[in-house]
Amino acid sequence: MLSALEAMEDQRAKVAVSALRKRGWDLDAIARVGSEPGSEQRSLRELARLEGPDQEKVLEVAGELEAAYAKLSGLAGTEAEQAEQLVQLLQRALEHRRRHGDEPCPVCGLGTLDTDWRTSTEKQVVRLSESASRYREARGKLQGAIRTARALVAVPTIPVSASVDTSALRAVWARWNSLPDDHDEIPDHLLAVHEELVREQTKVSEQAGSLYSEREERWKEVSPNLMAWVAKAREAVKSRQAVDDVKDAEAALKQVTESLRNARWTPIEAEALRLWKSLRLQSNVDLRSVELAGSGTRRRVDLTVDVDGTEAPALAVVSQGELSCLALSLFFPRAALAENPFRFMVIDDPVQAMDPARVDGLARVFEGIAADRQLVVFTHDDRLPESLRRLKIKHTCKKVTRRPGSVVEVTDSHDPVTQYFMDARAVIADAYLPEEMARRVIPGFCRDGLEAACVEAVRRRWLGRGEAHAEVERVLEEAQRLIQKAALALFDDMSQGGEVSKRIRQRWGTSFEDAFWGANRGAHGLYSSSLSQLIDDCQELARRLRVQ
Repeated sequence: MLSALEAMEDQRAKVAVSALRKRGWDLDAIARVGSEPGSEQRSLRELARLEGPDQEKVLEVAGELEAAYAKLSGLAGTEAEQAEQLVQLLQRALEHRRRHGDEPCPVCGLGTLDTDWRTSTEKQVVRLSESASRYREARGKLQGAIRTARALVAVPTIPVSASVDTSALRAVWARWNSLPDDHDEIPDHLLAVHEELVREQTKVSEQAGSLYSEREERWKEVSPNLMAWVAKAREAVKSRQAVDDVKDAEAALKQVTESLRNARWTPIEAEALRLWKSLRLQSNVDLRSVELAGSGTRRRVDLTVDVDGTEAPALAVVSQGELSCLALSLFFPRAALAENPFRFMVIDDPVQAMDPARVDGLARVFEGIAADRQLVVFTHDDRLPESLRRLKIKHTCKKVTRRPGSVVEVTDSHDPVTQYFMDARAVIADAYLPEEMARRVIPGFCRDGLEAACVEAVRRRWLGRGEAHAEVERVLEEAQRLIQKAALALFDDMSQGGEVSKRIRQRWGTSFEDAFWGANRGAHGLYSSSLSQLIDDCQELARRLRVQ
């Protein structure tokens, strides 16, 4: 039987030979090859079933694309195309005027982009849009035909086989997928390459099908004898298992004896491992065990961790933030034992050196700890309050300020958005502050409040759908201006700043659009309109942005 297997090209035969050559037969591996076709046979079977694009579909797509291109070409240079181009130009001019207000025309320098100009231009855009409809319809049909063509030329998964050369087929399919940039050349490309593609696909499928059938026939000749031998071999292995069983029992007895001293430690270890899984978010360090070791005066706690699947000593590989997480994972289970008479914990600045993802994990752990005891946490890092608010974890947040003379002041702490608008209202209520200074300061508070609302919305939405904390913070750091943060909050795309004003106006009205630009521009100059109205509108706009 071994000689027959060695003479076969089948991958299953090679696996069986390797299992038989081992000092201890790998009977499970041999049993598996008797019931599974093997990766090479699966590849041959899939290649045999591979089909190319349907010829009728290719002809249909080529005809649709050719007709759509001809129709659009027939409108080139006509009044419809000119109207479409002029509509786009006038819409950009209207957007420019909305963002920058009344000013001389930046193109000719003669006219003025004022209210009358805007009214006249909007009417002209409506009139021209009707003329441009035929051009848009023709362009849409061409784009739809191109999308259909791109879907048609999609490259399927071509199995990799050691027995069949698929390089020529892959090359033809790659050319089939590479559509010409000139739309009028695509129909000819589809018709020309399709014939060669079908020819190569047919050749590969026939060769793979022939090899698959041949090997299946040969395997059916040897497989019954092989499986019958496996059943007898299992009985033979059992007869020599007795000595191994005695040795295993001896080792197990020793292991149980040594583990008895760790019995009281087991619940603490289990809780420490559970807490670490919550605190290690996006870390490649996994805590495997926390064991009591040593004896007498040399007792110690051994921490075993895996770094990317490789075992390593904990204190030698973890970062400062991970070290803090390990310390908390060991502290909480012991402090929360039922024997502990104290029903409160006080922790000083546990967030330092932690990555943002781990701060979220810490917040969840705090929520669990605080379920049956009072937890007091001091921190200088505002990431923990932000995480608690975003995760909607119930908590009380106080701000502790040390005044001159060591006078300690404790006040309620608010989220950044609320605090900015509270500061703005405090400024406007100050009767001793010169009005000119208020008009310079308050728009800045409003802008900061809008930015904070956008940042909050982006963090909540992006992190909620599983984005990495580091990536979210990188994007927010790149968004330096209010318009960029608003684009992220409204569109998830910083480059969509040009659409922010339009989106605010469409969804909530021109008053909020004016408030947005008032806060943005007023932060760089003297704001001339009503400050109280600006605060009210910006605060309401911030509320709506926060729930995006």
